[in-house]
Amino acid sequence: MKDVLSFLLFSVISIIHAYAQNSPVTAVTGEPAERFMAITIDDLPVNSIVGGLAHREYITDNILQALKKHNAPGVGFVNEIKLYRNGKLVDGKVALLQKWIDYFIHPYLHAGNTQAKKDSLVKLLQEIGYQVAPVTIDNSEWIFARAYEKAFLKKDSVLMKKVGKAYVDYMEEKTVYFERQSKTLWGYEIFQILLIHSNHLNVDYLDSLLSRMKQRKYRFISLEKALTDKVYTNKDTFVGKAGISWIDRWALGMGKKENFFKDEPTTPQFVQEVAEITE
Repeated sequence: MKDVLSFLLFSVISIIHAYAQNSPVTAVTGEPAERFMAITIDDLPVNSIVGGLAHREYITDNILQALKKHNAPGVGFVNEIKLYRNGKLVDGKVALLQKWIDYFIHPYLHAGNTQAKKDSLVKLLQEIGYQVAPVTIDNSEWIFARAYEKAFLKKDSVLMKKVGKAYVDYMEEKTVYFERQSKTLWGYEIFQILLIHSNHLNVDYLDSLLSRMKQRKYRFISLEKALTDKVYTNKDTFVGKAGISWIDRWALGMGKKENFFKDEPTTPQFVQEVAEITE
């Protein structure tokens, strides 16, 4: 139980459905006339290596503006650690959450590296009334975000644009990959759930990313609506250290081998080098 409680403490959750979506949705087979996606945003109030409350307010306000522009319901997940400085709660950071006003998202998508840990977490979440928020389009957006902020700190606008463009292209490639994987597993394109983070990269490129998704016929829906897809009644039987997409979890549970995952897009090498992070 101690492991589970520390797990929860790292990712205390607060959500808001920022913008209503009233249109009915239906999953379809074949090449869809429309696709459907819920947007989840982790690491509220802000994940940034750039200091200052004003910068964090700028990030929060602009991400919310992009969601509003595209009528995209936003579900935010709070990382409690980011509300503190030197062990003290920062009122300004807490105030940022009021701009977002129950689900649980696994930190780093880790659900437990042993069956006992996984079972104890499931039991605790049931006891306190939380529902797990799955993620189907997992990605390495956080590596792009680190590279983007490093370029920002160097005032290298050319590099920022290069990273930003690569980010949008990469996210589309990831989305296409998981569309294909879901169709292979289930015979249709499921209601996707995308994970991104509250950071400077998405201040400048979330609008472009959502526009790109619209070009792929996506309509943005709430997390509740996404979870009405029957696919989410399937159990997650994966146990391990890896933080992976629910599509990957289901595939492994169905006995899919390494070859099934071979075409998954990776972060461009130059982005990894700028970020100084290896994928």
